[in-house]
Amino acid sequence: MKIIKASTEILTKVDGNEVLKMIEAAGRTCYKSEDSITEDSAKKFVQMLINRGHEAMIEHYNITAKFICDRGVSHEIVRHRVASYAQESTRYCLAGDTKLYFNNPHLHMTIADLYNNKNNSNNGSWKRLKIKQLNEDTGFFQYIKIKDIYFNGRQKTFKIKTKLGYELMATKDHQIHTDKGFKKVQDVFIGNKISVNGILLDLDKPLYQNKEWLFYHYNTLNKTSVQIENEFGFNQSTIKKWVTIHKLPKKQPSYFNKGREPWNKGLSEIDDKRVFNQAEALRNYHWCGGNSNTIIPKNQRVKKLSIYTYRKTQEGSCLICNSEKNLQVHHLDEDRNNNELENLFTICKTCHMQVHNKNLKFLYFDEIVSITPCEIIDVYDLSVDSKYKNYIANGVVVHNCDYNKDKFGSQITYIQPCWFDGNYTNLSSDELNTIVDTYVDVIYSDHDYINTELEWLLAMSGSEDRYKQLTNNGWKAQEARSVLPNSLKTEIIMTANLREWRHFFKLRTAKVAHPQMIEVATMLLNQMKEMIPVVFDDIII
Repeated sequence: MKIIKASTEILTKVDGNEVLKMIEAAGRTCYKSEDSITEDSAKKFVQMLINRGHEAMIEHYNITAKFICDRGVSHEIVRHRVASYAQESTRYCLAGDTKLYFNNPHLHMTIADLYNNKNNSNNGSWKRLKIKQLNEDTGFFQYIKIKDIYFNGRQKTFKIKTKLGYELMATKDHQIHTDKGFKKVQDVFIGNKISVNGILLDLDKPLYQNKEWLFYHYNTLNKTSVQIENEFGFNQSTIKKWVTIHKLPKKQPSYFNKGREPWNKGLSEIDDKRVFNQAEALRNYHWCGGNSNTIIPKNQRVKKLSIYTYRKTQEGSCLICNSEKNLQVHHLDEDRNNNELENLFTICKTCHMQVHNKNLKFLYFDEIVSITPCEIIDVYDLSVDSKYKNYIANGVVVHNCDYNKDKFGSQITYIQPCWFDGNYTNLSSDELNTIVDTYVDVIYSDHDYINTELEWLLAMSGSEDRYKQLTNNGWKAQEARSVLPNSLKTEIIMTANLREWRHFFKLRTAKVAHPQMIEVATMLLNQMKEMIPVVFDDIII
């Protein structure tokens, strides 16, 4: 159990003066008095609109705010139907045909197949399966046991598609791992990058026969057939043959020909990263007689660590597969000139190739190219037995979905009522449980003694215990949450125009409003008064 206080936050970046100028521009269009606009006329004009009750003009600006409150307050907030809302959910689900990845490469199952296997298995074979997940500390993939699988009925889904062709159908609340951490489907957009498990390759045939792999190295990285031969051991004639078979874009000859234009002609450091790397190497490692102010003095130059020197940093085994054969040194940032020890780690030749190829072993951030609303379908979720709360679904790294055990750190959070004299928000779960146990002992010995604040703590602790007991005995999260009280913490985002916010504050800060509603409304009103005082100063709490 965890106790916190209610809070609010304005998510919109607001420049009060610019807001007033925009409202003035809209209002003077109605009055046809645009010629009266001056540098300092906006404040007086907007004040006049509000004093006369002409508030239609302030509908032209929206503000988004976040409330962290209990469920009782959130039910009050959403009664303002002019606003738009997004509320924290307790369910995170995937389409039934979502493919899962197991340590047995011959096992091909969807999440719906896995759920049916659980219900039809007499020997609990599903419990012995290990599912693929991302180690968020190392960036590599591993396999972990499954805790449970859930069917969550029929819900509306959205399909996300990436540049490399990955597709995932999930509810709007399901979280996906991105280059900025976990985000809900509703919070990612076209152009954002999400975590996938490398380029989808057919591992039963040579790498060069995979068009995506060859395009990545031959065209994207602009390697020559000779470079690919030296790096991976494939014959350059074979590489050229498969470039033709795959109909990849043609390039200039790989070797110098008379009259050939240099690849970097006319390019600056800003135009091409390779030019920048060359220039940076000159600045850091070459003296050039001290003829340039951009060259580091000789006594301050960095000593370049040769390949023979940094190979001395090799450990005794591969950090991925623990192999002791064909060991190499990998540069984490793939910059061979960055030989700082924290950028180097030991890896075998096979894993080294897979890391550079983005080949189902190492994390890759793929760009979203489309997000499409889909029909209402059967959806499922699962939980994993790991400190890392994720697994691979259709090749995409997604958050696992168990409400009480995974999403909320094995404890439920409640909002402390604002009329309490005591403060329980800085106490740990163990400290709160001790207070509750002590109170139970007291009232057991003295039936007439009662402390209303501790009675509330006892009730919250009891609801958490009942919730966990139900989920541990087979209830789904959305079924068990029926025992949770109004004091359950939730997060809700509200977007409304300035006129609706004024109505909200007048109604929700009145004496007859609920005390906890007054608490959060007052917090937010004070914040808005600081940003746009002209619009909100006349509302008295």
